[in-house]
Amino acid sequence: MFLHRTGPIIFTNQGDLEELSPHNDSNTYSKDYPTGSPSTFVLDRDKIDEWAKKVSSWATERTERTYQISGISWPEAVKVQQEVEGRGCKPKLHWQKSGQVAIFTMTKPLHSTTMQTWTHEIFNSLRTRLLEARPRCLAQTDVVAMGDTCVTLVSSYKQPDQAFGVQTRHGPGTEDIVIQPRVVFESAVIQSETNVRDKAALYLTETKVEYQVHAVAILNFENTPELLPNCTILDNKNCRVTLEVWVRAETNNPDLDFPLDDCPQPPSSSDGTDGGNSDQGSTEDWAPTQLSDTSHSLETSFGSSSVTISSPSESLGHNFQVKRRGETIVLLDESQPVQVDLPKFVLDVYDFFRVCRSDPTATVDPDERLLDVPLERLQEIIRVALSHERYRLQELCNSNEDTAAGPTISTRSARKKRAKREPIAGFEQLSAKRLKSRNPAVYRA
Repeated sequence: MFLHRTGPIIFTNQGDLEELSPHNDSNTYSKDYPTGSPSTFVLDRDKIDEWAKKVSSWATERTERTYQISGISWPEAVKVQQEVEGRGCKPKLHWQKSGQVAIFTMTKPLHSTTMQTWTHEIFNSLRTRLLEARPRCLAQTDVVAMGDTCVTLVSSYKQPDQAFGVQTRHGPGTEDIVIQPRVVFESAVIQSETNVRDKAALYLTETKVEYQVHAVAILNFENTPELLPNCTILDNKNCRVTLEVWVRAETNNPDLDFPLDDCPQPPSSSDGTDGGNSDQGSTEDWAPTQLSDTSHSLETSFGSSSVTISSPSESLGHNFQVKRRGETIVLLDESQPVQVDLPKFVLDVYDFFRVCRSDPTATVDPDERLLDVPLERLQEIIRVALSHERYRLQELCNSNEDTAAGPTISTRSARKKRAKREPIAGFEQLSAKRLKSRNPAVYRA
């Protein structure tokens, strides 16, 4: 069970609390590996400092897209990330159990701010609709924005760009809170479309069935502007941005395709005995009628595209397919002068809530299951962010040219000078102003 406590917390798919809590001193931590038993690690401060210096140097210079450390435990990797953040950089961290490898990445503003801004704007409306449609026994269940908090998989830890989850109170007290990720959002700016789809497959399969991530939304950028080492901006192709949702394909096994949620309410019966378990039974008693009202009824309204992957034996223990739900949505295509109407971004109530084990007949009305989200705002955010990225690269290029020609001009000084010339508060106002130039590829200070 994933309980709510104070201190730095890491959310997991398995529903377990992953908390780095000191025991006797600041360098001793208790930690569970993805599929292992709890262990206690005494962190080597000198080693942590050495790793942190190297990661900080890499994050500042950005000579390579990623920085890897082999032979490092998960608690050590988290501690290194915390040290680097304390030095002014904020790298993302992924850790692989095989080889004990920590992979640090630095995201571009185009990558991080776009998804963060959009998910922040849609969350409240989405949460309201989900709470209205949730099954009746989930009155104490809420929907939460988890940000980029790490998610535990069977063989690794992944730090998504954003994630939405469900929060359930268990037991008589309010201190027992279970939080489970349900929908993950990933952006692909530097990494390839294939790599981010592989990551989506891991989210969907490398987990216990009852605590799995149910959907992964991928925002994929193609042909984004890039600053080359010779201070040349590579921006000779039209940018294209797409959005798609990936889910697990059906196996015709109700226990796998439609797992039941544990009931958050304590079992009770009219005679005062524990009667909750008697209603749980097996899913075979209700599965045939239930399936007609669950995943199959939704999938008939979507197209799909499948790719076969094998799930590790420690997790689901079966071969599974993951598939794209619906068609790929083109949000932006600079090669097309005419803007077309955008479809809706669709999620399902069952991407978040599943039917309770104690009351499997309490299904959600099919008319209330589909959650459509307008995409015009996301398209606007992408346009503004892309304009800002081009301007940022041009400023970096101009700054490097000034440095080569004469006295060193810091990036901070350049920003101060620009602020005096353009005293406009607000990122979107400034970027929207530049969009009117109709020539977003080149900006000069």
